[in-house]
Amino acid sequence: MNNVVDVYFIPLPEMLPMPKNVVNHFQYDERDTPYLASTAFSGTPADLLRQNGAPLDVAIRLTLVPTAPAEIAVRTAAAVSVSEYVTGVTDSVNPVNPADLVKYSGGSMQSPRAITVAEIAVFADTESEDDKLNPIDVEIRDLPVPLLRAIDCIQHFVRAYNVLPDREPVAIPTYPRVGPMIVYGRNTAETWEHRIASLSHENNIGKPPKALNSSELRQWNSNVQLLASGDVSARFEEALADAIQLATRQGDYAGAVIASAQAAEVLLDGLLGLLLWEECGDAPHHDGPTDEAAAVLAKPLRRRLRTAYHPRLGGQWDLGREGALARWDRLVASPRNRVVHRGYRPLADEAADSLNATRELDEYLRSLLASKAREFPRTALMVVREEGLKKAGSWSRIRAFATKTAPGEPPWRDSYAQWRDRVDAETEIRQRTGSK
Repeated sequence: MNNVVDVYFIPLPEMLPMPKNVVNHFQYDERDTPYLASTAFSGTPADLLRQNGAPLDVAIRLTLVPTAPAEIAVRTAAAVSVSEYVTGVTDSVNPVNPADLVKYSGGSMQSPRAITVAEIAVFADTESEDDKLNPIDVEIRDLPVPLLRAIDCIQHFVRAYNVLPDREPVAIPTYPRVGPMIVYGRNTAETWEHRIASLSHENNIGKPPKALNSSELRQWNSNVQLLASGDVSARFEEALADAIQLATRQGDYAGAVIASAQAAEVLLDGLLGLLLWEECGDAPHHDGPTDEAAAVLAKPLRRRLRTAYHPRLGGQWDLGREGALARWDRLVASPRNRVVHRGYRPLADEAADSLNATRELDEYLRSLLASKAREFPRTALMVVREEGLKKAGSWSRIRAFATKTAPGEPPWRDSYAQWRDRVDAETEIRQRTGSK
C-alpha cells in the first residue's frame, strides 16, 4: 500500500463557512464521480487517507484564514486616490497600500475578509516527477493525476454547497481559477517535503496587460461605435469573447459552450437578416417591406440552414457532410443542447472544440460572403470589410460601389436596425400564431 500522500493547499475563489477541523473522505465510483465516504472531526486529511483510503480516494479539510483587506476596499481606495489627484487634493495618484486599510485593535488584525484554504490529501504518484519539471495540463479529466483529482474533488464539494437553500452560490474552484502555482507537501508518516506545482495557465488577475499600440486604440474606439449600432460582427465577437473568458479565465466550460452557441447564432441570424435587407428590404433605407424577410426568419434555425442560406451564398449547407457547418452542429449545437436540457458538464477540451468550431464557422461564412460581394455589397462591407475583401480577392468587385455609391447612402447599420426591429415584431406574431 502506498504510504506517501501529497497534500495540496488550494485557496478557494470565495469563502466557505465550514466548521473547523472537519475532514471529509471521498471515494470515486466506476463513473469517476466522488461520493462522501465518511466525515471525521479530528486528525488530518493525510492521516485519514493513510488509515482508510483506497488509491483514488481524496480527503479534504477547509481552513478559514483572515486576510486584509477586502478587494472592494482596495478598489475603493484606488478610486479615492484618482479622485484626490483630479480634484487637486494631491499632486499625484498615490499608490494604495493594503496595510493602511487594516484596523488593529489590541495588537490583532481585524479583517473584513477571509480566504478559505482547502487542504486536500491524495495518494502521491511516486513513480512520476513530472510535476517538478513541467506544468500540469488539463486537456482531459485525468483523475489518476493526483493534483487533477484533488481539483476535481474540491469542485464537486463546492458544487454541493451551492445547492444548499438560502445560501448565495460561490465561485467553483475550476482549474483556471486556482494557481497558477499550487503549494503542496509530500508527506510520509514521519516527514514533510515542501513543493510547488505549476499549472498550465497564467491567469493572474493583478497582472497588468501589455500596452495597446495605436492600431489597437483606433480599433477600440471604433468598437464603441460598432457595438452601439448593433453591428453583427461586433456582436458576434463580443459573444465569442464571453465564451473565451468563461473557458480560459473561469473554467466554466458549460457556460463557454452555451456562449459559443450564442455567438454562432448571433452570426447566422445577423448575416441572414442583412442578406434579406439587401434582397427584399429596400436597403439602404429603413422603411422597406418586411413580409418576405419575416416569413424566412420565423422558421426554426435548422430549417433556415437547409433552405435560406445556399440560394444566397452558395457553399455547403448539408449537416450530414463534413465541413464547417457539420462541425458546428457536432461540436457546438449538440453539446449546447446537452448542457441546457440535461445539465451536462463538459470538459475543457469540449469547450475548446466548441470555440474552435465557432470561429471556423465565422471564417467559412465570411469566405462565402466575400465571393458574393457584388450581389450583397453592403453586407460584405459591414461583415467582411475592406481588408477582408482585399485578402479574399473580392475588393475589385465592389470598389466602385464602396467609394462612389456608399458614401451617399443613409447610415447602413442604423437603417438596418430600424428595419430589423419591424421584421422581428412581425416574426414574433407569425411564431405565436403559427401563420406562414
